[in-house]
Amino acid sequence: GYTDLWIGHVKGVADVLANYPSYPDADLYEHPKYAKMFQTRYTLAMTDRALPEIGDTGQTGKQGLTGSSHDHVAAFERFGTKEYAQLAYALGGGKIEDLYSDVFALDVAGTQERIRKIIEEHGPLQRPAENLTGFGLAALRTGKGDDQRGAWVYYGRTRGHGHLDALNLGYFGFTMSLLPDLGYPEFADNNARRKEWTSNTIAHNTVVVDPKPQAIHWVGTPHGFAATDRVQYVDVSAPKVYPQTTVYRRAVAQVKVDDANSYLVDVFRVVGGKDHHLSYH
Repeated sequence: GYTDLWIGHVKGVADVLANYPSYPDADLYEHPKYAKMFQTRYTLAMTDRALPEIGDTGQTGKQGLTGSSHDHVAAFERFGTKEYAQLAYALGGGKIEDLYSDVFALDVAGTQERIRKIIEEHGPLQRPAENLTGFGLAALRTGKGDDQRGAWVYYGRTRGHGHLDALNLGYFGFTMSLLPDLGYPEFADNNARRKEWTSNTIAHNTVVVDPKPQAIHWVGTPHGFAATDRVQYVDVSAPKVYPQTTVYRRAVAQVKVDDANSYLVDVFRVVGGKDHHLSYH
């Protein structure tokens, strides 16, 4: 959600400068950094209805994608990328005939037809398994439609609106969040409950050592990643969150049983410290 805010902050200026004939170099939609911002809207999606619950994200167990159907139609008109058409289709409830970017759109019917062809050819949004090593998110995805399911391991930034949750594990299946994070604090200030519980390591699906919260870190270390139709696998570590440990590392595999079911194998290795507490919420 906080990543997505930047798109809106820049959009007002970008829309004014787009296609300005006297200064074509000022078209921000042609700038690779601004174009990259839009990609987070589908790159981070775990299913066609859910984002990973990282830090101060949403509410406990509540699913949703960022942006509106209008936003994604506009992005599709700008960039032509099929994922924006699939996002618009998902957030528009599958009603292609209702999709448009804004009241100034010149070819609504043409855009709708292009979206229809993409859905017919590629189907609804279905992201592959991938490991975003710079951001610090491993997404193990499989399944189609309501049978989409996926495990995610977060090993990225934990300061600011992040929680102290390095190597946190989440899982989506059966159209639900099965290992939900607490999300945005019920009291959005620096009160005791936020510090001691909501943002603290113990309230997440990871390991507490000695029993203290993790130290803040920027991003962990990827050690392995692989994805096939039947098995998706990731191995990552966060070596700096507990200075008394020499190993703080998690390996997770999602194994497909059939089109609707999978199981997880989760191995968390910790060396150092005196007390190790693994939580599942």
